[in-house]
Amino acid sequence: MGRTNKQQPNYARQLVYAGPRGLRRIPWAVVVLALPMASVLAGATGFAGKIAFDEWKQPLLTSLVTTHLKETERLENQLAALRHQLHTERSNAALAQHQARTSLAELRQQQQQLAQDLQQLQPLLNSAGNSGLLPQNSTEPRPKVSGVPNPNVNDVQPRFEAETLLVPQQGQTQAFFLRGVPNEITIALEQKKTAMLPQDASQVALDANLPSPPRPNESFANAASALRGSLAKTSQELASNTNAITTIAEADIQRRLALLQALPLNTASRDMLQSASEKAPAPAIGGPYHPAEPADALALLQNALDRRQSLLVAQERLPLQKPLPTLKISSAFGPRMDPFLRKPAMHHGIDAPAKTGTPISSSALGRVTFAGRNGGYGLAVEIDHGNGITSKYAHLHKITVKKGQMVIPGETLGLAGNTGRSTGPHLHFETRVDGKPVDPMPFLKVADALSAAS
Repeated sequence: MGRTNKQQPNYARQLVYAGPRGLRRIPWAVVVLALPMASVLAGATGFAGKIAFDEWKQPLLTSLVTTHLKETERLENQLAALRHQLHTERSNAALAQHQARTSLAELRQQQQQLAQDLQQLQPLLNSAGNSGLLPQNSTEPRPKVSGVPNPNVNDVQPRFEAETLLVPQQGQTQAFFLRGVPNEITIALEQKKTAMLPQDASQVALDANLPSPPRPNESFANAASALRGSLAKTSQELASNTNAITTIAEADIQRRLALLQALPLNTASRDMLQSASEKAPAPAIGGPYHPAEPADALALLQNALDRRQSLLVAQERLPLQKPLPTLKISSAFGPRMDPFLRKPAMHHGIDAPAKTGTPISSSALGRVTFAGRNGGYGLAVEIDHGNGITSKYAHLHKITVKKGQMVIPGETLGLAGNTGRSTGPHLHFETRVDGKPVDPMPFLKVADALSAAS
């Protein structure tokens, strides 16, 4: 029989693996040859990749570092700007607080000065009222004085009082109360406290879009400005009112002096009046006008009131006051028919009827030089008023003073009567200047004129 001998495959020299189409066989020689080639190819690919990575890595790192540095610089600049802004705001806040404290101190000082001026003015007003320069508790119109508008106590006296000025204590701003200041100003001062900005830095956020810290409350500045204006206005009103009273006092001095100088006086009496009323002699003066401050106005008013008071004291030495409450002249000064001899005679005084026992008062300040019976004068009193001026009161029923006694205007000297050469109860009143008889009526009329103007 014939048998075909086929050569069997050598599986030991082949690589068998399962593929999608079944088992496949690759000779080991091919595998052994392919492995070194794959290794070489892999190494070449890795080397080429390393070279490419190195070339790409350097720009990337440079870009990242640059971006980081720029961002760091931006944040540092932003932080520095915020720190500068915070420092500026704190500095502004400290300056604003210092200015506020300074403003409050100035306002407090102005109020204290204004209160002192008002306290100084009050006794001057009292003096002016007591001396008759200003009316007291009266709204009756006064006669005009040399073209100067007549003052009314409600117009002349300031429309404010010292007790309305409440001086604030340390650390207080709400105590600034002054008549005429709007209520909202007081409220603003009440609401305004010492701290105007937060003192803790943690309250300020460090943010790029951080708004400016709150600025000082403008209501405080507005309130302080309004109060400063009110104080200035009040000070101006005080100075204006004080100047008005000074003007009235000066006009009253000139009016009184003119009336008194018109009397039949001697040189000594005229010099006395002039010396009491005149200002100190002033040299040549000039300069621009500046409104007087209250203190200056008060000094001028004090000077005017002092000179007026000196004139009033000098005036008390003149026989101006009526010796009888009601003086009706029955026989005037000068030539007349003698009531007993019925022939012409010189009457050296005035006669005024008075019931027996009517009080007779001194017409001026002086010293009693005679008190007793004096011939035809009957019981009489004679007073020396100084500077050569004397007065005599005759036909008294009774004398109540003694020789050498000092008497004041209006003080009772005795009682009216009918002693001496008299036809009935009456007062014989004489005035003499340097021993020469003068008519008493001009003195009494001047007294009426001065009383009417007071």
